[in-house]
Amino acid sequence: MKSLLATRLRQLLLLVVMWPLVLSACAELATSNALPTSSATAISTLRPAARLPLIVSPPLPGFYAAPNGTAGGNGSWEEPWDLATALSHPDTVRPGDTIWLRGGTYVGSFTSRLTGAENTPIIVRQNPGERATIDGTLEVQGAWATYWGFEVMNSDPGRPSDRVDGVIVRGSNTKFINLIVHDIKGSAFGFWKEASDSEIYGSIIYNNGVNRFSHGIYAQNQIGMKHIVDNIIFNQYGLGIHAYAQKEAELIGFSIEGNVCFNNGTISRDGAAPNILIGGEPPAPAEQVTLVNNYTYESNSIDVNVRLDYGETSNKDMTLQNNYFVNGNPVLSVRKWAQIIMTGNTLYGLKPLIEFPLPNNFDISGYRWDTNTYFWDGATAPFSFRNYDLRFDGWQQETGFDQNSQYVPRRPTGVQIFVRPNKYEPGRANIIVYNWDLSDTVDVDVSNVLLNGATYEVRNVQNYFGTPMANGIYDGKPLRLSMAGKQPPLPISGWDSMPPTTGPEFNVFVLTSSGAVKIP
Repeated sequence: MKSLLATRLRQLLLLVVMWPLVLSACAELATSNALPTSSATAISTLRPAARLPLIVSPPLPGFYAAPNGTAGGNGSWEEPWDLATALSHPDTVRPGDTIWLRGGTYVGSFTSRLTGAENTPIIVRQNPGERATIDGTLEVQGAWATYWGFEVMNSDPGRPSDRVDGVIVRGSNTKFINLIVHDIKGSAFGFWKEASDSEIYGSIIYNNGVNRFSHGIYAQNQIGMKHIVDNIIFNQYGLGIHAYAQKEAELIGFSIEGNVCFNNGTISRDGAAPNILIGGEPPAPAEQVTLVNNYTYESNSIDVNVRLDYGETSNKDMTLQNNYFVNGNPVLSVRKWAQIIMTGNTLYGLKPLIEFPLPNNFDISGYRWDTNTYFWDGATAPFSFRNYDLRFDGWQQETGFDQNSQYVPRRPTGVQIFVRPNKYEPGRANIIVYNWDLSDTVDVDVSNVLLNGATYEVRNVQNYFGTPMANGIYDGKPLRLSMAGKQPPLPISGWDSMPPTTGPEFNVFVLTSSGAVKIP
């Protein structure tokens, strides 16, 4: 191999002599990566080019894979591996190493067998400043590995007869951080029971599926805890988060926190599906389930928004705290749980807020259900308990719940903003806005994310690959964001119902930055 000194001298010479070509190539790359969203044909035709951008910079520590890499490479910047080789766990890759994915498109079905160690995972990460796209599928086996920041999609405009999932997770102690997974022919993530103690975090998941069995995250678990945290999940053909099991599968141990799930099912024939569903068929009861600080929204209230049941299965314990659930028919459906803690949640809708069809002999004395806030602006009764429709006072009397809760018989007013800093990338955050007054703009305080002098960009998640809607140098003042509606990206495989626009009432933004940031 060439000496490190020789490599650095060559890079310096290229930097001095070829700088005009560098600028030209970067401009060309930016043009090729600006994907239009108005035409399914255009999206599939103009996907990221399968070539390396001309970027001259010292390589980062670790190994490299590239679209034009080879099985005979050594994983260096100069001789990168192809993706299949990199994921096969070459002998030179050790726990704690990083494999950087160069920009461009990797076409095909790939299986990762990378296996790190506790506290020293192997990391597969998109090279900074580039856009790496897997056009196909990624199955993850191995263990103790992290997959970070790249894109997984399927550019084929056809509709297969069988579901073809995008990221198939079977490896334990694996993490998936800030991925973008869209236009998959099945579920974006198959998060199966073998993947114990694993996490999907901060990912953007949309337009996945071609039938009702295709979801944003399809999950099961048996050992340890599955973490589904701070993801943005919208416009699937099926459900958003679907934790479901039958026969030999299990639903034991889920921590679901900070996710934004909206308008899932809207591209299907039915035009809607639950944003969150947790529950299985006998003999697969759910247990050890927590839903904390999650946010949902439905443009059309024709299906359940959050469904915490499946049939007549008797589930065990569940905690719902500080969630914000908006619209649905009903907003929340709950059935048989031995224990429920439901506190600090906010629900709003025009249709029933809660449907709780329990049999008369089902014991709810162990429930802790209080300090919630209910907004309701409908024509029918807002609550249903044991198949009786109830007003709020009747709900309190019949259930014993919500003795210290607030009930407001009208639509909310003002603006409700949630800023959730990204725990893995300082300077990044999800911003969720419920704009009840339908204002043209809202002011968002991001001082818990940025310090003065940080260079920032804000993107509407429904136009993520388009032009940033706001950017600049942060000066400590709130960011003024437009709440105008954006046409969501149209599915490459087509749609049975047109995905709706959510603005100005509701929008989700992603803040990214460089420079002066707050360390979470």
